[in-house]
Amino acid sequence: MLANVDVLVIDLQDAGARYYTYPAAVATIMGAAAMRRLPTIVLDRPNPIGGAVQGDVQDSVTASAVARFPIAMRHGMTIGELARLANSVLRLGAVLHVVPVQGWRRSMDLAATGLPFVPPSLNLRTLESLYHYPGLCLFEGTNLSVGRGSDAAFEQIGAPWLDTTAVLARLRLAPPAGVKFTAIAFTPHAPGDGKYPDTLVAGIRLTTTDRAAYDPTLTAVHLLATLRAVHPTDFAFRPAQFDRLAGGPELREAVERGEAATTIAKQWRGELARFREWRRPFLVYPE
Repeated sequence: MLANVDVLVIDLQDAGARYYTYPAAVATIMGAAAMRRLPTIVLDRPNPIGGAVQGDVQDSVTASAVARFPIAMRHGMTIGELARLANSVLRLGAVLHVVPVQGWRRSMDLAATGLPFVPPSLNLRTLESLYHYPGLCLFEGTNLSVGRGSDAAFEQIGAPWLDTTAVLARLRLAPPAGVKFTAIAFTPHAPGDGKYPDTLVAGIRLTTTDRAAYDPTLTAVHLLATLRAVHPTDFAFRPAQFDRLAGGPELREAVERGEAATTIAKQWRGELARFREWRRPFLVYPE
């Protein structure tokens, strides 16, 4: 495929979450280009959900096609910065040039830039869904729907057995910041994950109220812990898939032990601090 190529130009809109496959795809492309000594140019784009860093950090031991290099669930980097990181960490040897975005700062999400929203996926159709994605993507590794096949994928979760009244009552005892929860019902039509096709499910819709204060990863852990407590027999993990997304079994095991969401999140702080320092040489835009 590269036989008659002089230069590779990459122009992709990342989603801002570790699970999204574009950064891993960029690394694969750069590796192929490096083997033929082709220069790679990345036309950078803003991180659509800004520069906040949240969640746990992928262990290099559990790296996969979902995350080939150790980054946080919400990494706060642009695709150009991730390309710089991948080129170094994976020792790709690519001749890499990142064309920076003029005027972007890490405090800016896509709405603040005035640029048009370009959906990176058919299941990530709104900026709202991108804000929830770093947390709700974990539910792909459970027996709950994340809204695939509905009009609000990754803005809601649901299952036929879900007791929304009980779950919401427990969540509101210590609600996460920057988000509200609403009881809804939806029917997944031809969902790509095969969960509850053409079945009416009880659901919970998430809506951001303060995006600067919102931590989707902590919110997801609150939801997981609450569902485990309210539905101990109905709720279930799909361990292999969940652990791959979560970067190992630690999160799943902590939820299964009944640990509080805030306790789990506190355990992430040291790794997040080290990640912020470790990524610094690869940043294009000041923190």
